[in-house]
Amino acid sequence: TEINKMARRLEKMSGHLSVNHTAADKLVGRCYCGACSWEGIGDPAVTFYCHCSLCRRAGGAAFVGAAAFKPENVVFHGEANIRDFTPPNSKVPRRYCKKCGSYLAEDARPVLGVYALPIGLCSEPINPKYAPAQHIFYDSRIVDVTDTLPKYLQMPDGPRAD
Repeated sequence: TEINKMARRLEKMSGHLSVNHTAADKLVGRCYCGACSWEGIGDPAVTFYCHCSLCRRAGGAAFVGAAAFKPENVVFHGEANIRDFTPPNSKVPRRYCKKCGSYLAEDARPVLGVYALPIGLCSEPINPKYAPAQHIFYDSRIVDVTDTLPKYLQMPDGPRAD
C-alpha cells in the first residue's frame, strides 16, 4: 500500500520507524560470513537465471538465479562491509562483502533501474514469486538447461532460444 511505501522511505531516511513484513513478503540473503545482507521487499520487478559471462564469473556458477527489485524495495545491511566493483566491459557494478568476498548483488540501476539479488544467498526456502521465471543471455550459456522456462538469447524483449 502507499502507506507502507511511505513508511519504508521514511525508515530509510530516519532509521527510527519500523515496518513489519512477513517472510512471504520479502527475500532475505546474506554473505557467507554474515557481515552484510540484503532484503528485497514485496514483489520483484523480474526473476531470472542469467547465463552471461559476467554473472557466471561473479557467482562462480554456470548461471545465477536472481530476483530483481526496484531500489526503493531493497535494503542493504552492513554497508561498511560492502564494496562495489565494476568489471571491465560492464556498465553495472557488482556488490561484494569486503570480509569474505561473497557476491551480494548486481547494481543494474544505471541500465535497468533495479538491483539483481542472487537467490543463492537465501538461507530459507523462498516464496515461489521469487523463483526465476526465465533464462536470459542464454546465447552465452556454458551448459544446456532442459527446464520448461522461456530462454531468451539476451534480454526478454528480444528473440528466444527455444
